[in-house]
Amino acid sequence: MIDGLGTDAAGKQVHHAFAAVSFDTVPGKYSWRAYTAANREVGVEPRIGDRILAWGFPTPVGQTRFTIAGKKRSPSPLRRA
Repeated sequence: MIDGLGTDAAGKQVHHAFAAVSFDTVPGKYSWRAYTAANREVGVEPRIGDRILAWGFPTPVGQTRFTIAGKKRSPSPLRRA
């Protein structure tokens, strides 16, 4: 489950959506169902890579794309003996 909130540069909310992500073992693909605050429903196949999750869909005014990118973790200075 993902709860997404988009804001502009001033911090004003411009987008709010909720998504359910699942994995279908038969085709070996992820499925994504998103629901917006404007009662829109979208089904997409997300692109999942090394520390990245991206998805998009067409809208009446053009293509909308979202990306979640993770940072590479630094090794912990503490190690188990």
